[in-house]
Amino acid sequence: MRNTTEKKNIDFCAFDDPNIWGKQWFKSRLLKSLTNQGFEEKTIKAFSFFLSSSRIKTYKEYCIEIERHISKSPKNKANQLNSIHKYIKKNKNYNETIYRPNTIGDHQVRYWPNNPKVLQNKWEAYVDIYEANFNLEQNRFINKKTVLASAGSCFAKNISLQLQHWNYNYKIEMKAPEYANNSLDLAPDPARCGNIYNSSSMKYMLARAFGEWDPEKVILWQYPKVFEAFRSYSDSVTAEQYFNYEWKEYNKALNRTMKNCEVFILTLGNTEVWTFSDTGEPLSLTPKKNCDLSLMKLKNQTVEDVLADLDDFYKIFKKHNPKVKIIATVSPVPLNATFNKDKHVAVANSLSKSTIRVALEYFCNKHKEDVFYFPALEIITYGCKTPWKPDMRHVSNQSIAKVMRAFQWAFMEDQSKMPIIWEETDSQLNTKRNYVLRYFRKFLVHPLKKVLGIQGKPFRALLN
Repeated sequence: MRNTTEKKNIDFCAFDDPNIWGKQWFKSRLLKSLTNQGFEEKTIKAFSFFLSSSRIKTYKEYCIEIERHISKSPKNKANQLNSIHKYIKKNKNYNETIYRPNTIGDHQVRYWPNNPKVLQNKWEAYVDIYEANFNLEQNRFINKKTVLASAGSCFAKNISLQLQHWNYNYKIEMKAPEYANNSLDLAPDPARCGNIYNSSSMKYMLARAFGEWDPEKVILWQYPKVFEAFRSYSDSVTAEQYFNYEWKEYNKALNRTMKNCEVFILTLGNTEVWTFSDTGEPLSLTPKKNCDLSLMKLKNQTVEDVLADLDDFYKIFKKHNPKVKIIATVSPVPLNATFNKDKHVAVANSLSKSTIRVALEYFCNKHKEDVFYFPALEIITYGCKTPWKPDMRHVSNQSIAKVMRAFQWAFMEDQSKMPIIWEETDSQLNTKRNYVLRYFRKFLVHPLKKVLGIQGKPFRALLN
């Protein structure tokens, strides 16, 4: 019978073996890794000969022997061995020290805040996440003379309103109509573009601004205002009014905005895009129920899709406005709805924001000289105690204040304290649907405005 107590020979690799440099398996894997790093075959052969002819067991012994061997070798061979030796030393040292902070500030940045172990063992390195500064670089190229512009999702207007409130040179090229209900007399964007949620619509908007895309005159819906397919804002109540006046004014204002701005703040919020199935052109709005959807197609963009749009956006911008710098952000505002039937809207939202965030990382790294990422998403998501208003979807006043102070710290020459606009909000959210008010508007208010010729306008428009 076989002795069950007999020891079995087990082949294994132990990276904590103090004599690892004497193991054949380690040497073989080391040579393969050097091949993967792109070293020439003749260089690896020279190093392989050194390994096989030496009796080293530890890294310390390796360093002594390789340096002695290099000193006695011909110049050409010595250069070959030295290139590998330098790589091994540098790579080993980097890997051993990568998680070792050099300073307290380094520790606070590279380790997640609010860590109770840090508070116990290294209290001076502890930082409250709600007080942390997520910006690591200062690029303070904005002053009161810098011509600013922005476009993007609904969150983008928070930045534009604050910049105007601080009396920065945020050019408004298309004024609001006199009857617009805006007590602050501030515009959400320079040319009344409306919300632009995705990278595809952003690219087409810019191509339109510089005449590289001439959109068809396509109406998406006509009541209570006339909306074209490629712009999510309108002041017109008839097609004639829109295309004979507003269309032309918008195109001119858009061109002036993009041609003259020195800093453009881009905010993306969604990857779920409505397009025309025949042309692939993106719609700026989700079609209403009364729209015929036969020619429309839904697409959820990938990282590659978003990055391709951003690259085109950059090329068009730089072609017509070489001086422009771009500040890119991700809107923290969640999706209101998703067309992914197999995903909860919260999961679909996470996918959408993550896709945009990854694409922007590649985009900013590709154009480090004039494209800068601003972590609005991260500040709201991780750095605010009360990030949302009661509806848990729109950003709270406190969050906007923190975002703008971070924006000022990162990009503005003037670091003096500036006032923040606070919106009036209800202390509680009324979750009950007011059907009486809903039907009162639908069957009385809107028909009456249509008869009076003030569709889409407040009743005080009758006084003008």
